[in-house]
Amino acid sequence: MKGELISSGIPEVDELLGGGIIENGLLLIDYSHLSMGWTLGIKIFKSIIQRGGFGIIINTTIPVSKLKLRTEYMWLDIDKEGEKGNLIIIDLFGSKHNIPSDDPYVYQIREWDDELALQKMGKLMKELMYHIVPKDRLIVSMVATVEGAYCSLGERITKGMMLSSLKTSEISHKAGVKTIEIFLLNRDAVKKEFETFLTIISDQVIMVDRESTKDGFVEYVTVPKSPVPGFAPKVKYHKIKRG
Repeated sequence: MKGELISSGIPEVDELLGGGIIENGLLLIDYSHLSMGWTLGIKIFKSIIQRGGFGIIINTTIPVSKLKLRTEYMWLDIDKEGEKGNLIIIDLFGSKHNIPSDDPYVYQIREWDDELALQKMGKLMKELMYHIVPKDRLIVSMVATVEGAYCSLGERITKGMMLSSLKTSEISHKAGVKTIEIFLLNRDAVKKEFETFLTIISDQVIMVDRESTKDGFVEYVTVPKSPVPGFAPKVKYHKIKRG
């Protein structure tokens, strides 16, 4: 396998993936609605930034103010990192619903139009990659969240976004720019066929499930797909006691 493996910053996750996240790869974190799988994506995103990476959050689900509350839950201060030049936000939710932002690190699409959305997204991303995003740092992008795009923007636009990520990964690889793309997906909010589509285009897949027991919860983390030489599907679990 060409390229290096990049640590997620979480040893247990690296072990499950077969050594780490594939450089210029697409990582799908696929979780049930009861689990806290989304927090795993934020942990990985934060760890890479703290180790010198540059972050791009594609916000599709909630206003940026509420996104900040959720990342703060995982000790990621978006304002701090944005002001330090360590991340930017592409705010599709605010663009579609006409919620302006004064934050200098938040970028929006003006005059939103569903029919032209993919074209305008591509133009904005191209401008950012040429003029804002540093080429000498590992770039980690995170779609927060895929089901948010699916429900708010529609399946056609969301599929187009995901395929664009695939294209960006390939172009970056050929240009010598290191990237990681993380898709956060609550599988219970989309059609099974769409989830299958994401697992097909993703290089690595982490599945997170939670079960309720009389003593509390049990959370399972399974990696069914990772094209790292010698990889074998694995599962880990931990118990969360009530109270």
